[in-house]
Amino acid sequence: MRSHQVDYQIFGDDMQFVEIGLDPGESVIAEAGAMMYLEAGVTFVEVQSTGWDTHSNELPNLKNVVPPVDRGTAALLADLKERGLLGQTLVVWMGEFGRTPRVNLTAGRDHYPQAFNVALAGGGVKGGQVVGATARLGTEVVERPVTVPDLFCTFCQALGINPRKENQTNVGRPLKIVDLTVLSSLAMAFWSVIAGLRDTVCP
Repeated sequence: MRSHQVDYQIFGDDMQFVEIGLDPGESVIAEAGAMMYLEAGVTFVEVQSTGWDTHSNELPNLKNVVPPVDRGTAALLADLKERGLLGQTLVVWMGEFGRTPRVNLTAGRDHYPQAFNVALAGGGVKGGQVVGATARLGTEVVERPVTVPDLFCTFCQALGINPRKENQTNVGRPLKIVDLTVLSSLAMAFWSVIAGLRDTVCP
């Protein structure tokens, strides 16, 4: 397991960010490391798992990377719940994008941003539900589409962060936490759908 702390000034001076690298077979160790940082009050803990860029030989590769992440995620959620921290900790399981619905000529799947999934737990999220749906073959979202800004506003809402906050880069460029100019028409309802706690995602 590899970890390091990063100065993270985007959200506020009192927030910290720790990144944990997950090597094959280290799911329990990485989960224990994440739990340690969370109990110590670190604001953002990221556990990275590599090996998911399966452009070829996807099935054998997934057999190596899925079980450690599955075990680690389950253990983390169980520990958070047992220690009374799940309600105040938002757990996000996601990658950068989806994979093509069809395999390519080398038995792999390529990048596919048109449709992909994200799993949320804790932090006020109501469990046991699926929001949205794809077409039968996974080619496109056909029900309750959620954009990336919608999703990021949801993260902010759960964490009590103002998504409209604007920061300045070291060269004076304005940088918003979430680009609210591209929110979908469903953004205002998404948070209330998954949590039932508030009327809007981005107030």
